[in-house]
Amino acid sequence: MKTIFVFSIIMGLLSNIAAYSQKDDFYNTGVEKFKQKDFQGALQSFSKAIELDPVFTNAFFERAKTYKKLLQLEQAIKDYSKVITLINSAYDKKMQKEHPNSYSGGGAQINFTAVAETDPLYINAYNNRAVVYIELKKWREANDDIFIVLTIDKNNLHGLLEQGWVLQKQNYWNDAIKVYTQVLSLDSTHLDAYYQRGSCYTQLERMKDEANKNAINDLTKVISAQPTNSNAFWYRGIAYGNLKQWDNQITDFTTVLKLEPTFSSALTGRGKAYENLQQYDKAIPDYSKAIELDPKNVEAINSRASAFSQLKQWDNAILDFNKQIEIDPSGESVKAYFDRGMAYKNLKQWDNACKDFKKVHEFGSDIADEMIERFCH
Repeated sequence: MKTIFVFSIIMGLLSNIAAYSQKDDFYNTGVEKFKQKDFQGALQSFSKAIELDPVFTNAFFERAKTYKKLLQLEQAIKDYSKVITLINSAYDKKMQKEHPNSYSGGGAQINFTAVAETDPLYINAYNNRAVVYIELKKWREANDDIFIVLTIDKNNLHGLLEQGWVLQKQNYWNDAIKVYTQVLSLDSTHLDAYYQRGSCYTQLERMKDEANKNAINDLTKVISAQPTNSNAFWYRGIAYGNLKQWDNQITDFTTVLKLEPTFSSALTGRGKAYENLQQYDKAIPDYSKAIELDPKNVEAINSRASAFSQLKQWDNAILDFNKQIEIDPSGESVKAYFDRGMAYKNLKQWDNACKDFKKVHEFGSDIADEMIERFCH
């Protein structure tokens, strides 16, 4: 009987050893599949590793990364949360063993810095979970995670960048700029910080000229190192436009379009730059291409109508105003009604012109009142 009992124990130990060896095999396979961008395969392998070892912290961490790649963001959050819980639990057990009479564990007693020293995945899990929260636009949750990251390491570049992103996503441009400046004080070669700060500068209204010059400086640094970074050219083009440097804006938007021919906003933006230079014959093809890419691109439709009007091609302008109003017949298109009315007026189609001017008045705008008084009795 004793022999059978001992044999059972030995077999159980061997079974556990085999299972642990197998879970490592599944984990390593998952890592390789992730590197090969076989995310579904990686997910299956990490899940099998977790089935064999439900407290396999590294497997939960890698599976969270995999869920994010598969855009299963809520699942990613659950796995990152599990990583944090497991590490906290391991720390609690360690402290309770070392300080049985003084450490009660958990809650307000968590020393984030001390826990992070026991496992580098701890701060990474908070960092990565914050990124997922940002993608889900869960700003409060993202801020909570970022706070913990920066409590652990006030100079953590990932945490600071995430803090900048959260501020930027909520249009707190000045605060975001301060954070990116802090990143650059820690790493003066950090291209993403230059890029993000440069894009924020283009959004500032106060001290606009200085801000856009700063944007150009930051984005030029990025472009020098990354000459195929279309977004950097895009934002620098915006900065040039804000400074009314239309030729420079055209040059940058042209580069954007060489890198990304279907970048609709760059087509519309370059068209507007041409229009500001009164080069309407160049503006119209850009607007037309943007409309071809997106037939409901109201900005491009309205801009093309404006260019047609400048060329006194009233019939073409009216067709575009018709399209704009058809897409959005509400008061948001009040200017389109007025401009179409002016086109009709120039064609001496008084009835149609007056209908549009009166429509403008009905929307509560007074921009057509003079036209109504002069032509619509």
